[in-house]
Amino acid sequence: MRLRLAVLSDYDGVTWKVGGVYRNAGRVLPSPDVPGGTAVTETRQQITITGLTGRLLPAVPTPTRITGARVAYDPASGTLISPEGLTEGLHYTAISEVQNPDLNQLPIADVPSGDAVSRYLTISAGAPEQVQKLADYLAEGNGAPYDKAVAIETFLAEHYQHVADAPSGHAFPNLRHFLFGRRDIGGQKGTSEQFAAAYAVLARMTGLPSRVVVGFTAPAAGGAVTAGDALAWPEVYFDGLGWVAFDPMPKTDEVRPVEEDFTPPTPSPPPSQSEPPPPTATDSASAGPEIAAPPTAAGPSAVLVASGTSGGVLLLIFGAAGAVVGMRSSQRKRRLTGGSPGQRIAGAWLEFTDALRLAGRPVPAHLSATEAVRHAAVVPRPVQRTGLLRRAVPDQPEVDEPPLPGLDGLVDAVNTAGFAPEAADAGQAQVAGAQVVAYAAALRERRSWWRRFWWSVHPGPLRWNRKPAADPPR
Repeated sequence: MRLRLAVLSDYDGVTWKVGGVYRNAGRVLPSPDVPGGTAVTETRQQITITGLTGRLLPAVPTPTRITGARVAYDPASGTLISPEGLTEGLHYTAISEVQNPDLNQLPIADVPSGDAVSRYLTISAGAPEQVQKLADYLAEGNGAPYDKAVAIETFLAEHYQHVADAPSGHAFPNLRHFLFGRRDIGGQKGTSEQFAAAYAVLARMTGLPSRVVVGFTAPAAGGAVTAGDALAWPEVYFDGLGWVAFDPMPKTDEVRPVEEDFTPPTPSPPPSQSEPPPPTATDSASAGPEIAAPPTAAGPSAVLVASGTSGGVLLLIFGAAGAVVGMRSSQRKRRLTGGSPGQRIAGAWLEFTDALRLAGRPVPAHLSATEAVRHAAVVPRPVQRTGLLRRAVPDQPEVDEPPLPGLDGLVDAVNTAGFAPEAADAGQAQVAGAQVVAYAAALRERRSWWRRFWWSVHPGPLRWNRKPAADPPR
C-alpha cells in the first residue's frame, strides 16, 4: 500500500515543485473525479505522526474524509496539508476512495493535450540534448501513448541500478549524469527520486502528461513506516483512465549498461592550446636580484655602510614581493586554465574563497555555493583609523559605489561539477573563472591603496590550499 505525501507537477529544470492550491476544509472533502468504468474501493487508515516535519499529511489516495486533524485540501492533486504544521503525536483518521481503472483499456487509450494539461507537458529551456535524443529513441516505433510509457519504464528498469544512498538531485545536470554518466564515478545509479524524475522528463519529451509523486510504502495490514520506506514514482495521465502510476525501478540486480543499447553523442573536446609551462615556485624564487658585496680595499664610512645595508634590505623585500606576485600569478593561471573543466571550476572556487579571505570575510565551511555567494555579495569596508579614533564603515556599500560583479555562473558551474562531474564543460569553467577574476578585482579596488598593495603581495593564498583542491560545497 502506498501513502501519498506530495504531488510534484511543475518542473523548471532545477526542481520539481508542489503546484497545488490548498484551501481550508472540513471533515468531508470534495469528492474526486472518477473516470467512467473505474472501480472504487473505500479504505480507512489511522495515522500517527512521529518524527515527520513540514505541513504535508500522508494518506492513501484519494482522501474523502478526515477526522482528528484540521486540514487544507488541494482537489487537483488530492493531497492534504496541516495549516499549523505537523506536531509530534498528531493522530488522525483518513477515509479514502482508491480508484482502480480498467488497465485493459490502456493500450488503446489516448492522452490529452492543450492548455488543460500544459503544466504536465512543460520542459524548461536548457534540457540536455542527450536526454532529448534518448526520448526520441524510446518513442521511435511506439506510436501509441501507452507503448511510449512502457518503453520508458522498461528502459530505465533494465539499464540503471537502484542505490538507496546515492546523492539526491533532479536538476538537468543530475539527470544527465544519472542517465549517461560513467558507472565508476556514480553514473547510471540513483534513488527512486532520480528514476521518477528521469521518467517524467522523458515522458514529457515524448508528449505524455506526467508528474512525480512522493510518499511511502506501508504494510497493507498496518505497521511502522520509516524514512527507509520513502518512495517517489511517476504517473501519466490517460483519457478516460486518469492518472496511472508506473514503476521504472529495476526488477533484478542484473542491469545492462546504457551504452549497450543507446550511445549518446559526446560533445567535441575544446581545441588544445599550446602554452608554455607556467614558471614554478622555485624558478620564481631564484629570480631575485643579486647583491654585490662592498669592496674591501676601500674602507667606507659608517654612513655609507648603513645606507648600503638599508638598500640591500629594500632590494630583498622588493625581490621577495615580486617573487610572491609572480608565484600567485602562476597559481591563478594553473587554477583557471589547467586541467579538466571540473578542476578549473574547483580552481575558480579557490580563487573566490581566497579573495574573501584577503578581504577579511572568509567563507564559513558549512555554507553551500549559493549561500557562500550570497555571503560574498555584501563585504564591509575595512575599518579606517585616524590617530586614536577608529571609524567603522557600514556593511552596505556607499550609494555611489557600484555593486560587486555577479557570480551566478560560478554557482552553476560548482553545482554541475559537484552533482554531475561529467556534465561540466569548458564553457562553464571559463565563465566561472572570468566572474571570479572580475569579482576579486572589484573587491580589491574597494580597499585603500596600501591594502591593495598588501593584497597583491600577501603570501597566504600560496599556503592556504596546499592540498589538492577539495570539492566546493553544492
